[in-house]
Amino acid sequence: MKKTVFSVMATTALATMIAVGDAEASTDTYNVKPGDSLWKIALNHNVSVNNIKTWNNLNGDLIFPNQKLVLSASTTATATSTAKKPATAPIAAATTSSTYTVKRGDTLGAIASAHKTTVAKLASLNNIRNVNVLSVGQVLKVENAAAAVTTPPAQTTPVTTTPKVPAPAATAPSTTATTYTVVGGDTLSHISARFGVPISEIMRANGITTHIIHIGQKLKLNGGTSTDKVSNPKPAVPSASASGIGAYANLIATAQTLKGIPYVWGGQTTSGFDCSGFIHYVHNKAGISMTRTNSTGYFNRSFYVETPQPGDLVFFKNTYRAGISHLGVYLGNGNFIHAGSSGVAINNVNDSYWKTKFDSYKRLYSVAN
Repeated sequence: MKKTVFSVMATTALATMIAVGDAEASTDTYNVKPGDSLWKIALNHNVSVNNIKTWNNLNGDLIFPNQKLVLSASTTATATSTAKKPATAPIAAATTSSTYTVKRGDTLGAIASAHKTTVAKLASLNNIRNVNVLSVGQVLKVENAAAAVTTPPAQTTPVTTTPKVPAPAATAPSTTATTYTVVGGDTLSHISARFGVPISEIMRANGITTHIIHIGQKLKLNGGTSTDKVSNPKPAVPSASASGIGAYANLIATAQTLKGIPYVWGGQTTSGFDCSGFIHYVHNKAGISMTRTNSTGYFNRSFYVETPQPGDLVFFKNTYRAGISHLGVYLGNGNFIHAGSSGVAINNVNDSYWKTKFDSYKRLYSVAN
């Protein structure tokens, strides 16, 4: 009888150990939830952001809801050894659908990132002239955005989760035209996306140092190398301007000229601003064309950044309502400029009030694309 009791207890203990082992193993991976950032995930799981990037072959900070992340080197090693086996079936790409239906809050930049493609390719494929304007229910072609990749039979290196998509022969807009005449509503980012030419290249070829352009202005789009004057080279344009961050200097300069303008609910002119109207005004003045929305709308049109640059957005929550409810333009060293209840002013995220409301630093997709 004692032997039977001992056997049952030993079996129960063994089952408990196996269950505990399974519970611990489950923490080696993590499914991304809405609102997550690499920094938050790293903090909650006591690992570094760099390790998460290395284990998951991430080149940047962008992650997506339901994305499965490896959170330990041992899990990565297991996945690598499994990947070395001969593949018998193609690996699914980011999407299997040839179309995508636009939902409320979507941006072309977010859709391009989710389907592993570029804004320029989506714009070309769907004949979109204004990359900042989408309609809810609009059906976009995305069949060129992803493709199935078959693992080679003798794979000896870890399989990357990023689909290898051969460049289509004619997905980008034609750049054979040597000049383009600016029309009403144009911005450098629109022209860049439409013709597939980086903003920095357009600026260099035309000898311009800001994102301000004028109706009727003729821009060279072929690189302009044949007409550049070697004896009088143009000032170097920072490479970051190709992603729109080069407009930040003008954005900040414009914002600081507006200090003292009173707060007006719904205001978006120099007669008065609310927080989102202020953001809309200074971005458009800096050449970053965008439609007006509220603080939640801008939050949904942006992605988290761990190291903000002056010009990025700073978001606050639970001010006059629950959730994201206020935002401003980051100036550096914790300072930000915004349209608050006392008008356009500069404050610091560590001020006694704002540090209790701080949520995150983010960057607009329209700037990153």
